[in-house]
Amino acid sequence: MTRTLTSGMQTAVAAERGYDIIHLIQMESSGGTLRIATSAQDISWSGQTWAAVGGHLQYGGSQETGDLKAQGVPVALSGVDGSIVSLVLNNFFRGYEVIVYRALLNSAAGTIVADPLEEFRGYQNTAYTVTDDQQAESMGGGSVSVKTRWVSRLAAFQQGGPVLTNLHSHRDMLRRGGLTGTDLTDAFFKFLPALVNKPIYWGTASPARVPGGGDSIYVGRGEGGRGEK
Repeated sequence: MTRTLTSGMQTAVAAERGYDIIHLIQMESSGGTLRIATSAQDISWSGQTWAAVGGHLQYGGSQETGDLKAQGVPVALSGVDGSIVSLVLNNFFRGYEVIVYRALLNSAAGTIVADPLEEFRGYQNTAYTVTDDQQAESMGGGSVSVKTRWVSRLAAFQQGGPVLTNLHSHRDMLRRGGLTGTDLTDAFFKFLPALVNKPIYWGTASPARVPGGGDSIYVGRGEGGRGEK
């Protein structure tokens, strides 16, 4: 896509010192929008606060290529703040959108030069993995790493017509069917990960075992407290 630098960005790029390159990352999830920045302190931009990750972020960078399989960005955060790890563990991100902006930070003022460049927009279709690296000999108690890979929106063209079991694919199917507005609030697949490996019983929430009945199990409760085998 076409990218244009504002006059302020052009001046900052041409300067030899006084500016730092950072990334602003906006991640949608089941719990709302998470905004983080690869800076040493929280950043205010576009009426929002972008929280500093509190550690090191390895961002693979996006590339423009005709190979749709390559339209992805590997991401790794190490030594991150515990609150960010908690958000990753307690919310669903798969199928939700992510946007990455490349920004220039005025080192002296701590402000963002208008306007950051949208570098990547895609989906979080890969699971997040959290690794706790505890080191007994370290006074710091080890570190925490979070890794994933974001997929470009262009990669969605490879998927064709089938509906995948994630929120984005389901909503895309609803849009193709001409549904808009409140019709897109159907979030069935948002709850699907919580059902994985969970036993589902037909007709009862918790079947009862028959006293002295060996392996016989009541799979439901009828009227008057009687069960049905």
